[in-house]
Amino acid sequence: MQHTEKLNLISLITHELKNDTLELPTLPIVAKNIREALSYSPHISAWEIADIVSTDPAIAIYLIKVANSPLYSPRGRKLSGIKQAISILGNARTVSLITAYSIKQIFESSYQSYTNYFNDTLQHTLSVSSICRGMALFSPDLDPDKAMLAGLVHQIGKLPVLKFLSHARIRLSEVQTNTILTETHPHIGQLILQKWDFPDELIKVPAEYLHFHRNDSAAVDYTDVVTTAYLQECVNSSHPHGSIDWSEVPAFTKLGLSPEFNELTNEEIIKEINNAHTTFM
Repeated sequence: MQHTEKLNLISLITHELKNDTLELPTLPIVAKNIREALSYSPHISAWEIADIVSTDPAIAIYLIKVANSPLYSPRGRKLSGIKQAISILGNARTVSLITAYSIKQIFESSYQSYTNYFNDTLQHTLSVSSICRGMALFSPDLDPDKAMLAGLVHQIGKLPVLKFLSHARIRLSEVQTNTILTETHPHIGQLILQKWDFPDELIKVPAEYLHFHRNDSAAVDYTDVVTTAYLQECVNSSHPHGSIDWSEVPAFTKLGLSPEFNELTNEEIIKEINNAHTTFM
């Protein structure tokens, strides 16, 4: 693909986006209904949430599984009812988990082409999300469940682009596809989260997590968490970001890590990441 052709394709995707003709993913109905119910009544009971969740048996089973996992049941407690599970998890965590589950389902949607890109993005996203949960433990101001959710949405903007390329039957090489995704997914991801009424602290994640020198505030936030998790995941790949010097990335310092990053070998952190990966895979 020539440079002009690449710019034309990016321009076409941008045009579709501005005209609201680029199909953006929507949250499944259960996730949408619960988020709306909480916005109207923040103190809605676990029983009322359970009534909504029960309309989707797959989500109900998932929440019970998570409530019984080592992440939330270190003593091996075994629950069998959805109301009990939600009572143990709490409303906020339940909403985050349902949203996370729903996003995973969106990633797993099958399309006729670019299947490998959908699968690779999903696996990368799940790994980053698990690392985010562990990184959030370095700051008392961060919620591990929200950090996990931030990791799940950091590349959500790739989905409508891949779907567009698939439906339009545009065939690109691996290099061309990665270039298009890299240049378009941050802004599109931000728009998706705005459409889903996500909080501002998560909406900015897709647009800013690749700003490695970002240091506009002394306070750590979820974008910092995703940046550090993303770079750690890149180390295990051939991606050029795998060679970035972490000592020059302020996000690591804001999380309180030493220049040697010895904290990343902490057994509790590793255990949290592994448990998250096992639970949510």
